[in-house]
Amino acid sequence: MEEADRPRIVLAGDAFEVYPHISSRRPSTVQGALLRMFYPSAIGLPEFRTPALTWRDYKRSTNERIMSPANRVLKEFWYCFKCDPTDKVEADKVLEQNFKKKVPQMLFEEKKRATNKLYKKGKVPAEDVDEDGNHWPTVQALVSAKPKDFLVTEEGWRLLFEH
Repeated sequence: MEEADRPRIVLAGDAFEVYPHISSRRPSTVQGALLRMFYPSAIGLPEFRTPALTWRDYKRSTNERIMSPANRVLKEFWYCFKCDPTDKVEADKVLEQNFKKKVPQMLFEEKKRATNKLYKKGKVPAEDVDEDGNHWPTVQALVSAKPKDFLVTEEGWRLLFEH
């Protein structure tokens, strides 16, 4: 998209207002979609893989020649929007704060979606019972409920629920 065609965003506290507001996607919606699209899956050395749980994990790159997931998210965000150049530094700070909050929120929402999918239409998946007597779907059941639109590897999805 050419820069002239991009919606303009203006800082409004820890969020953005978008102009034209009628036909444009909301910046917060785009941020969430980009976090899902560029989720780094598993991070760390092959024998010590862990799930990406924070925005800091998005900043890790396994190769100097490959752009980190965080840089990809930011590049795509600025491909969708523009702002006054004098506001860019402050806008990047607000984006940084938003992504720090949004990553754990997004992971919670994905777990909730997977859990809801398992219990859909009165079905009860295999469950574990915790020390308080609460019933939870097993890790294997949750792994089987991976959403198609959350671009995570099978290994990354499994690590999330083992975590």
